[in-house]
Amino acid sequence: MAPSSSAKPLKGPQVFISFRGEDVRKHFISFLDPALRRANINVFIDENELLGADLANLFTRIEESEIALVIFSKNYADSDWCLDELAKMKERKDQGRLRVIPIFYNLSPSVVKELRQDFGDKFRDMQRRHKHQPERTKKWEEALVSVPDIKGMPLSEQSDRTDNEFINSLVVEIQRLLDYMAVKGTPTREENHRGGTYDDTSDLTPGAKYEAVFLVKLEDNAIGWEQPVTLKLKVEQHDGSDDNRVDRNESLKDYIGHNWVDILAGVFVAPPRNKPAKITFTMFQHVTDDKKKGLVVKGVAIRPTN
Repeated sequence: MAPSSSAKPLKGPQVFISFRGEDVRKHFISFLDPALRRANINVFIDENELLGADLANLFTRIEESEIALVIFSKNYADSDWCLDELAKMKERKDQGRLRVIPIFYNLSPSVVKELRQDFGDKFRDMQRRHKHQPERTKKWEEALVSVPDIKGMPLSEQSDRTDNEFINSLVVEIQRLLDYMAVKGTPTREENHRGGTYDDTSDLTPGAKYEAVFLVKLEDNAIGWEQPVTLKLKVEQHDGSDDNRVDRNESLKDYIGHNWVDILAGVFVAPPRNKPAKITFTMFQHVTDDKKKGLVVKGVAIRPTN
């Protein structure tokens, strides 16, 4: 029996990439984008940097992301678009809602942090062009000074490493970080019940659809999972009322011997920010006398869906 459509190949948390197109699009990004996708990493790359589109949608993408890559290059500070992205990413990082990885492409981290050389001159030119927006330029400068303090990955012009070699190591680092973020502790085995909660939806995008999933694997020797598991999702307002409840069943035996799969608990629409809710989702099997083994629950996640 083929696996049901509710369990999909792992999408993973979204990775947002901020970069200056004229510096890196035709070489570094053209290698990085397919490398991430081959690793099954869900990536968002802004293709409209120079088209003057509304930044609101871009900020939404940043809010929905778990990781952001900031590729600092020689002309990065010459783009108000890039600087607005960077300020938004710093805001999310400071809130504990985004992991930021700075990449210094043919630049020293100190040049960015201290706003030196041509990089600093271009930023000061940008400040002068936007002198009527002091709050905006202040956020830019704070982001440029603080983000390079994060442990990043420099690729200097004198490096013996090729772009492809550097990208391969970067993909490994991102995979390691995604695994760390997904696990949320030690995986557990042979339990009849697993659950997760999301205590406050105020950091989700109102009106957007999200899915709650369990990341599981059934090893080749798994037994005792002939009976389906029951999955429940509840959206509970803070006043105690239930907005929505979803119950469904799933047969896990169909996935014995597969790699990690997503088991869907349910889909919900994020409520308004002024009416935050708690999301509770569980997966359990009614108690039987069957001996069970081979189920590994790696983690749980809430993420945007189409």
